[in-house]
Amino acid sequence: FFFPNVLAMFLVGMVLARKKVFEDLEASWPFFKKLLLISLPFAIAGNWLYTHYSAQSSYVMVEWSMVLSLIGHGFGGPAMTFVYISLIVFCYKKGFFSKLADAIKKTGRMALTNYLMQSVIATTIFFSYGLGLYGQVNIWQGMLLTVAIYIFQVIFSHFWLKHYRFGPMEWLWRTLTYGKKQKMKIVNEQE
Repeated sequence: FFFPNVLAMFLVGMVLARKKVFEDLEASWPFFKKLLLISLPFAIAGNWLYTHYSAQSSYVMVEWSMVLSLIGHGFGGPAMTFVYISLIVFCYKKGFFSKLADAIKKTGRMALTNYLMQSVIATTIFFSYGLGLYGQVNIWQGMLLTVAIYIFQVIFSHFWLKHYRFGPMEWLWRTLTYGKKQKMKIVNEQE
């Protein structure tokens, strides 16, 4: 049930990107308003089903609690994603996130690099070839660690993109996609 959901969300994202709904949020606001109103009941109902029945389900034998839990998860998760997206667009449109958005824009331009970097940092912290802290970090320490890693990535992305056009993994991806080496370094106008 996991992979079809992920594929579906990727395809929805691709369609929204092709329709350019994120390029002019002012013009797209009626779409996001409808998306919020349609998604919210499904998000509430689906997540209630999932939360209520997943605790009762053994997931070993097929039973109604497992089926209802999976249905809730299958519909509630994507619907909640649409609710979050709509609320974030609303807040951005109202200017609530303007400074935060400016700060993290460059992190998004290096999404693949940052994703892989998080994996390397986390496995180094938690696995035995690194610090071996798996199971020794409580929830608050984990949350602080998450925020610290992300802040590091925001700062790293900002400084990296002052000198280079892409993140290292984005450069590699583009080079492989286009079949020729992409220009990486930003050339100063003075040179």
